[in-house]
Amino acid sequence: MPNSSQWVSRVPGFWSGVLATLLPLATVTTVRFLAPVDFRASVVYFIGVLVGIATFLFTVSEGMRRTGRERWWRILLGCSAITTSPLALDFFVSSLRRTNPPHPASSTLFLSSFVLTFGFLLAALLLLPSEPRFFAPDRVDKERGGEHRWRIVLVLDSLILVGSAALLTRQLWLTERWLDSPALTFMVGGTPILVTVAILSVLFRQPRSPPTAWLICAGLSTTAISSATFSRLVMSGSTQAYLVTVGFMVPLMLYCVAARINSPPVLQPAGRERPGLERFHSLLPYIALSGAGIRVLVELAKGNVDYADMMGLLVLGGLAMVRQMYTFAEVRALVADLRASQRQLRHQALHDPLTGAANRTLFTQRLEEALEQLITTKGRRISLMFVDLDDFKKVNDTLGHAAGDHLLQTVAARISNAVRPSNTVARLGGDEFGVLLADGEPAEEVARRLTSRLSAPCEVDGDVISIRASIGLVTTDTFSPPIRGETLLRVADSAMYEAKRAGEGSIVINRYFPPIDDVDSPR
Repeated sequence: MPNSSQWVSRVPGFWSGVLATLLPLATVTTVRFLAPVDFRASVVYFIGVLVGIATFLFTVSEGMRRTGRERWWRILLGCSAITTSPLALDFFVSSLRRTNPPHPASSTLFLSSFVLTFGFLLAALLLLPSEPRFFAPDRVDKERGGEHRWRIVLVLDSLILVGSAALLTRQLWLTERWLDSPALTFMVGGTPILVTVAILSVLFRQPRSPPTAWLICAGLSTTAISSATFSRLVMSGSTQAYLVTVGFMVPLMLYCVAARINSPPVLQPAGRERPGLERFHSLLPYIALSGAGIRVLVELAKGNVDYADMMGLLVLGGLAMVRQMYTFAEVRALVADLRASQRQLRHQALHDPLTGAANRTLFTQRLEEALEQLITTKGRRISLMFVDLDDFKKVNDTLGHAAGDHLLQTVAARISNAVRPSNTVARLGGDEFGVLLADGEPAEEVARRLTSRLSAPCEVDGDVISIRASIGLVTTDTFSPPIRGETLLRVADSAMYEAKRAGEGSIVINRYFPPIDDVDSPR
């Protein structure tokens, strides 16, 4: 396993990300010490405007060079960058005019800017190409909406985690002044949701490009810290809030690096399964919700709980119920897939892959079942036919095995169409077919019908082939002693060889009376 230095050297864009982080820091530091005091804020805000526009142009141009989701998440990332430019421009103009900057409590631009940024970033995160980490990628059922279900569960988990954390720490950060500013409340509460979505998608999904996902996570984490710091400075009336602008420029630079990295066209196979991580993912939102609920109950016992706490807990409980509904839907989808796989495996185990007819195993099983019913049902009769194609080897030798396979498929279809659906048609091997008539259908009539239909010309790859078949027929009824299925098969096989010796297209019928050695003991 590579050490940390080897891992760093293999990560695409790592040093680009380091450079993207240091560049805004160096720029703002230079402005802080070299620019005139009266113009420092103006210069920083103007740089913020330029960085937002440049990020938009760069990420959109990178997105237009790609297709599908690879295009759209880059474009959405660019749109999230450009939505911050009008607010930075407003701060820049206010600093030039020496007027008060827009205050979060009264500025519509403040709120609309962060709402749009939140929406674009959330959409970009959910469109990042990734696959399930805990099961095969092709398990996702697009027709049932499974491709989008995980996105909804991811957002619900993030809302529950952040909401529970907010309830647990409410007394530490929430004040009346913050409630008076929807923009600040949304900014401080929205960015942790984005960070949680990003982290959960990296931990519990398998990103196609992990460096891209981690760069975006780093950008969102920087934005969350900067938002909290900026909000504190604005609420306290500090004149140094402009310095925090660097915390909003660093993520934009990281987004540019992330947009530049190319995702591999094919997802690499996942490592070993981690059932513990899967269980932790399933329980994580409920653990957080339980902690918040215990906190509210403790405050309720003390008589300190208020209306906001109770409403918050009820909302989180509703989100958990919705999340559980989606989890049940996922379980139902898994059960349906499992049953479909079992049906498919059973069909493959009991049917011939070339013709789709029953194989020898299923044919023998149904023959034994028919013989069991023959003992308990009076007046019942079953018939067994052994059908062998005449001169089939010549078809393979002259036209090839592909033509022979096509001929076998045609023969199987003609035999199936000549008998009732309640009877069984099987390919017993090579060019040999078996027909079990267990519903009393007249066996001699069916044999003649088969001979007639099989003798019809068959066109294979432009060549017309005339085929004939030899049929051995054996019949037994309730008046015959009990017999074994393998014995009846052997008698039908012998009758088929007699038909071959009699000439192509012949039918030999045998009314079976078993010798004493072949008779089963009474059941």
